[in-house]
Amino acid sequence: MGFLRDGGTVRHIVCGNYMLEHHTICTTNFLWYVDQNAPWLSTELLSDYVFAWLYNLAGQNYQYIILASALSTSLALTLAASAARAKGANLFLTIGALILAVVATSLHWSARPHLFSYLLFALVLYLGQKPLSILSRSGLYALIFALWVNLHGSAILGLPIVFIQCLLTFKDKSLKAFCPLVAALVACLLNVRGPGYFAYLWQYTSHEQIFGQGSEWSSFDFIYGIGSYAFIALLVLTIVAHAVKRQTLKQDWPWLALTLVFAIAAFISMRFISYFALLALFSLPPSSGTSSDRVSTKSWTLITLAASIIVSALFISNKITELNASQMPVKTTDYLKQYPPEGAFSKQAGGFCYDNWGNYIAIKCKRKFFIDDKTDFYPVDFNVVYRACLEAEPGYEQFFKTSKFSYVLVPRACPLAQALRQKSDWRVAAEDNISVLFYPAK
Repeated sequence: MGFLRDGGTVRHIVCGNYMLEHHTICTTNFLWYVDQNAPWLSTELLSDYVFAWLYNLAGQNYQYIILASALSTSLALTLAASAARAKGANLFLTIGALILAVVATSLHWSARPHLFSYLLFALVLYLGQKPLSILSRSGLYALIFALWVNLHGSAILGLPIVFIQCLLTFKDKSLKAFCPLVAALVACLLNVRGPGYFAYLWQYTSHEQIFGQGSEWSSFDFIYGIGSYAFIALLVLTIVAHAVKRQTLKQDWPWLALTLVFAIAAFISMRFISYFALLALFSLPPSSGTSSDRVSTKSWTLITLAASIIVSALFISNKITELNASQMPVKTTDYLKQYPPEGAFSKQAGGFCYDNWGNYIAIKCKRKFFIDDKTDFYPVDFNVVYRACLEAEPGYEQFFKTSKFSYVLVPRACPLAQALRQKSDWRVAAEDNISVLFYPAK
């Protein structure tokens, strides 16, 4: 259930269903009850379609989405480890690094489009070791990056990998070696924003509601448990492995440098930990042993295939009808769905909610939301108001009276929940271990 711990998963199902139903791309924030005509354009179009298709294929359940996420993550890790073995990395070193990478990447095991990004990131690393012609490599990268840029906005992270690959194959000062990089760059333009993709990335990463907010974009912290410690251990292992094999640094230093750059980025924003882990696996130095002590790539592939078939069978035979109840408001939304609010405010379409729960409320209870976790699509002033209300700062009462919310669904521990418990114009309708649902008092 770790893959279903994020309400943002549902945003992609909701948008995918809208596009499948209306046969058009989403251009407005159609579920935002404040302004349904506000501009909104997904950067993850293909992911939206895939998530909606898998959700509906499973009978409006989540098991196929989890299956796709689990297989994508597993294959990404396998590709990175296989590439390291193909370069001659020690078997036991690779296994140890793989275990640490699995634990470190688990920090971001949620059913979101970035899981497809990890797979394509690893695939570009893996293909770089294959003896392909410049034409074949350019064609493959054009396909991969065109797919990547429409699955997730992180396609730009694959460009440094392609640059290093081109640099290492640069011979006789022939510019043809950089054709794969040009192909990848051109493919990145094949998205709904066109060249505006790069401007959007800058706008997104520089948005004040992105960096430093939430578990993904916050700076490194041990508060997240074993995954954080695994990241540090993998970083230390990477540095020590290359220090011991100093003779290989002459040819491997670009990969080690890129790995360390991603490690620094992970300290600034934990969002980069999974990319670092894949690079750390891939960049393991070659062993001095003979080929006789190496397990063939085909053996790794067969083992992975067999495991995938078993896991797939388990997922297909079991329905998963809900998100993770330990991190999502399952019980309180059950109540909201079964016993909708009555009285004067019931005619209002929207309620105030915690941003990560907005789309979950929409898909389960068929109600519009005040905000969701795509905070970069909302006006800055609106985000400030949302944060102020969540913290129950002075002035929130007047804002609530003006907005006439039909319900309030927020985390139990947030200051707003504590404040509303003391108000006579709100009553607790339902609560569970993580959330509390308020209705206007009659």
